[in-house]
Amino acid sequence: MIKMPFPGKPLRWSDLIAVVGFIVCALAFYPGIMTPDTLDQLAQANAQSFNDWHPPMMAWLWSGLNRVFPAASGFLFFDLFLLWFGLYCVNRSVDHRYAPFVYLLGFLPFVINLSGVIWKDVTTAYALLWAAIVMLQPPSRGRLALFSLFIFVAIGIRYNSLFSCLPLIVGYFWQQFANRRVPYKWARVLALSCVFFIAQLMCLNLFNYHFLNTTKATPQIVIMVDDLAYMSTQMEHSLVPGVDLATVTRSSQVSVSDNIFRYSHVLNYEAVKASWKAAVSDHPWMYLQFRGKVFLRFLGFSLAPPFQLDKPSYGYWLGSSYQSSQTNGIRHMLGLYVNTIAQLVPLFFTGAFWLAVAAVTFCLSVASRLPHRAVTLALSLSAGINLMSYLLVANAPFFRYYYWSIVAGSLAVFLLLVGFARQRWHIAG
Repeated sequence: MIKMPFPGKPLRWSDLIAVVGFIVCALAFYPGIMTPDTLDQLAQANAQSFNDWHPPMMAWLWSGLNRVFPAASGFLFFDLFLLWFGLYCVNRSVDHRYAPFVYLLGFLPFVINLSGVIWKDVTTAYALLWAAIVMLQPPSRGRLALFSLFIFVAIGIRYNSLFSCLPLIVGYFWQQFANRRVPYKWARVLALSCVFFIAQLMCLNLFNYHFLNTTKATPQIVIMVDDLAYMSTQMEHSLVPGVDLATVTRSSQVSVSDNIFRYSHVLNYEAVKASWKAAVSDHPWMYLQFRGKVFLRFLGFSLAPPFQLDKPSYGYWLGSSYQSSQTNGIRHMLGLYVNTIAQLVPLFFTGAFWLAVAAVTFCLSVASRLPHRAVTLALSLSAGINLMSYLLVANAPFFRYYYWSIVAGSLAVFLLLVGFARQRWHIAG
């Protein structure tokens, strides 16, 4: 049985901040900002027919939420609930007078800017946030079930988050043994973590392809074609099956990413796969150079051609819902707020900054003996691994790819600051 959260802890006036944050974001972003990727998932949700170009779990969840909420707004309210009630739970879990300052995290420009965008990156970040929140609580069977659920949702909604989940899983099981004298503690933790992880993947496979009857697609072709397009321009002959060099070159001059969507016909996946394998095998250094450049660009660095865009990714901000050219006053004010901060401190909106935050918070967590040390270690490792997971598959410096690293890094910084404040208070006392 899962107990009611935080029994015996009365509500405080500061808890209304979470309510205000939820209402402000709901009014600003209703019914949720939707991009072409989002609309494709919404179409699957409405048709109840799923393919795995985008993870089908999000469309399935959306189809259920649409039965309750109007105008396809269910996912907006779902995300905002996870964010703001999650911050409330962090506040109640951290026993310190500075705990209410965690609500500021939701208003940070690099957190609130995407909180109303219906993207799998956003929902995954909030699901992992909840997994971390469970780690702030004493172990119990109910909390294990809750932790398992949010890890399952995170992996199911964004596949590459399975790497980001690993530190949280290991950290969770480490906490089960932290205060127990048992032999081979680390071996037990790693064994339980492996069993848990494999079980999650098996359950997800059953859910996607047996319960939802999902049709298999080939989204990896997008990255393969980008690799082939770059190598084609370097070798001066087309490696993209069925596409001439002139077309490949024109497309590459528009952008280094998403070349496949600028070709006039559908490419054969097996032919592209065979060409990609041969090209990477014959020219591994050229491939690694290109991937290295794309990853640096992904982190927010500006590079020379073939990257025609000369600005890092901090300028990305959705000012409208893609449904209408009109935006309401609250959303307009939030946009001004985000853009102003982005122009004043662009570093805050780059992947390189959040990779550095992950490294610093990890080192501080290792060096200190603060409360919630296991959680800050797990968060910092998860944030860093999330960014590094794009090393060979990054296709553009989209801010949304950093989002979990931003949420995790911000929460780790908050927990460390509270820990240092508590330590200082004890020394002074």
